Amino acid sequence: MKLKVFFLGQELHKVLKVNRPADLVYSWNYPKKSQITYIWSDVLKTHKPAFTTAQVAKMLNRSVTTIMKYHQTGIVKSPYQVYNIETGIRDRARHRMYWHPEEVLDLHQVLCEPTPLRGTKYGRAGEKLPTRAEVVAQMYHGVVFYVQDKDGQFVPTWRAQ
Repeated sequence: MKLKVFFLGQELHKVLKVNRPADLVYSWNYPKKSQITYIWSDVLKTHKPAFTTAQVAKMLNRSVTTIMKYHQTGIVKSPYQVYNIETGIRDRARHRMYWHPEEVLDLHQVLCEPTPLRGTKYGRAGEKLPTRAEVVAQMYHGVVFYVQDKDGQFVPTWRAQ
């Protein structure tokens, strides 16, 4: 998978250009509103992935509308909304927001607990909700493998890091 947007620490970056022979990556730091150059091999080792709202919804088996409702009501921390680098205007038309892996796990925790949205169509608890281990596996590996045990049940497995 090609790295386009990533987190270093808590700051969101967008890859502008990768110079592999020089081992450099030119990236845009959204919070600082500046271009920053990093060593490419270090970025590959230390970066955290950034997930769009659609990717988060797919990981958690929820709709994009449900995920948006949770952060609009203030139940979970709002993800980082990007802006156009040239104009500085927030990208509202496409709702392009990026979630840090910790924010995804916080949202998963909220989905496991009772919230004020329970009783509405947005508040269904536990319906096809993946386990925390499955969410982590999807975030970092992209694939969850299932093995059938002796009782015929499929148990999720993943490779330890």
